[in-house]
Amino acid sequence: MKVKSIGTIQERLQERANEIAGEIEGSLDDYIKDGFKKQPSPYSIMYMNETKGPHARKLLDIFKKLKSEFDEVIYGEDEDLKEGYSCYTQAQLKKMSAYYDVVLKDIMKVIEEANRNRKPRIRKVKTPNQIVKKLKYCEKDNNLESIDPKEILGKMQLWVYNIKNRKLGVYFSEDATGLTVKGSSIVAFSPYKSITKKLRKPEDTIKELQSAKKSELNTFMNKLTTKSSTLNGRINKDTILLKVR
Repeated sequence: MKVKSIGTIQERLQERANEIAGEIEGSLDDYIKDGFKKQPSPYSIMYMNETKGPHARKLLDIFKKLKSEFDEVIYGEDEDLKEGYSCYTQAQLKKMSAYYDVVLKDIMKVIEEANRNRKPRIRKVKTPNQIVKKLKYCEKDNNLESIDPKEILGKMQLWVYNIKNRKLGVYFSEDATGLTVKGSSIVAFSPYKSITKKLRKPEDTIKELQSAKKSELNTFMNKLTTKSSTLNGRINKDTILLKVR
């Protein structure tokens, strides 16, 4: 008699993660139908589905990709992709993207809870100092001074200024887990939202940026009329690390 294969452990984990992801996606559909009045709780959905750490790690991969797709729809230039979401307004798309941020935060919460409850692995975890050790940046230039690079870790935004080409840049985290550093580069940033612009009056603009409120930072770049270009993540000896949020 032929025995039906039940799949590998990883295949079963992925299948279960896909089922839970379907439940969360269903909650987004309900949220849209409700006119975005009451935001569902992804954490409650995962709790009711007895989501374990291995499931949550696979869910993290799934929803990072979905969040990235929404960012591309909102901020990118792929007309075919935009056409696929043309039934939604820009405001609706941003609310849906914000919901995915909540999903990612709740997934991280499940992962953190699972890590606290499991037997610790014998492995070396890098300290913040070790993570930023190879980051090459400009510590000080005239009246400008870089922040401690360790402050970048886990933040939603990083503002940088290149003293050589007079370009101001902002890195936006690709999701709710925040920015981090690898070697001498910023990683885990959104390639669609993270931009740089040349400053006509650097001293005045940077002074205004430094005193800007948190609520003003998301739209600060919109006030600059020079042409924008994308950031590649690389930090060098001409880069001042201005501020984080």
